[in-house]
Amino acid sequence: MKKSSFLISAFPILPLTPLILAPSPPSTTSPYRTSINEPSSSLSLSPHPNLDLSSLNDPSSLLQGPKQLLISLTTPKRITILSMNFKADHNTRLILASRSPRRAQLLADAGFTAEQISSPFVDPPQPELQDHDSALELSVALAMEKAKALAPEIEGRAVLIAADTICVDDQSKLIGTPTTRDEAFNMIKTFSSSIHYVITGVCVLAVDEEQPNEEGQNVRAIAMSCFGDEAIVMLGHLTDEQINEYLDLNTWQGKAGGYNLTERQEAGWPIIVNGEPTTVTGLPIQNTIKALSQFSIEPQSA
Repeated sequence: MKKSSFLISAFPILPLTPLILAPSPPSTTSPYRTSINEPSSSLSLSPHPNLDLSSLNDPSSLLQGPKQLLISLTTPKRITILSMNFKADHNTRLILASRSPRRAQLLADAGFTAEQISSPFVDPPQPELQDHDSALELSVALAMEKAKALAPEIEGRAVLIAADTICVDDQSKLIGTPTTRDEAFNMIKTFSSSIHYVITGVCVLAVDEEQPNEEGQNVRAIAMSCFGDEAIVMLGHLTDEQINEYLDLNTWQGKAGGYNLTERQEAGWPIIVNGEPTTVTGLPIQNTIKALSQFSIEPQSA
């Protein structure tokens, strides 16, 4: 498999020149495995073949600190410009761009107090690779879209956390979030007596307060740190009766792959995880802590 890269596309209201994030070389053990274990530091910016850097005063600054991207986050009265080195203060809001109680609990258990605000970005229930080379790249791209869509609605200084989780079965088929009971049954039936991969992409995006520029426009600077992680899940045999008993609980709704790891482990399902369990839950917490620390956000002491 060739070295993968994915395109960071501009926000559709005001498209700007995109950049490419080039992850580390992919693992050869799976067509959908690209290991990115460190936020930002494991991602490097490389020019797109058609990228015109003349509009950037100092392109080398893109390679320092949290990844700084030229993207557009606009509203009719607001324009976002190339980012700065963002440092949180006591006025900075920490926002989880998700209503997921599982992701919120992971942050709370790690010592963070975050608001929860859903992103207006509509997450596709069944993901497709399209222009992306791997499921990991797709998950990071979707997390970025969630953060980018929410950022213009946030007033003042804030750090947003957005995440997207995708499953891949042992036949390299992408599995998203079931929308019907039948879909949930088929997903879990596919996972039974087999292995599958769970991939979570995360985008931590910081937005500063509005400030007028020389042209009198209200602008906001941004900074962004993105990463992805993968875990391998081994699920033992489940009978149709066991699957249907679980589906009767209706807790499969809104969950990638149709299940929650901790919940199913507590229920006695034969599940073994090779990797970070919080990646399967939906937010790789240790790497998220590292990404937040880049913006001077640290967990609160117990």
